[in-house]
Amino acid sequence: MPIDDLKADELIVKFCSNQKWILEQEFNIHLPFHPTLKKINIEKGFITDFASIPRLFWPILAPTGKHAIASLIHDYLYSKKSNLKRKECDRIFLTLMKIYGVNTITRYLIYFIVRIFGKF
Repeated sequence: MPIDDLKADELIVKFCSNQKWILEQEFNIHLPFHPTLKKINIEKGFITDFASIPRLFWPILAPTGKHAIASLIHDYLYSKKSNLKRKECDRIFLTLMKIYGVNTITRYLIYFIVRIFGKF
């Protein structure tokens, strides 16, 4: 699926502190690949840590990059206690990383870390 099919807004964030970014304007994305969750609307002011990666490891695996939007959506789904189970939120994250061109090794590394530690 091409990125254009997602019809996502431009992602505009500002680094706050302590590995946190704040959404500077509302962010909308269409998810045509998901059977029930077709559109996500994230309000301005939402705070994300993108991928929860300790600062020590940023030179190897930064919290932002091609996986930034996937990480934002994942954080939002976790924080809003959506009707989706954690496993489904993680699968959406994996799918979005693939669509946004995150290489296979990085994608699955991040995904498995989320599967293991996401509940914490």
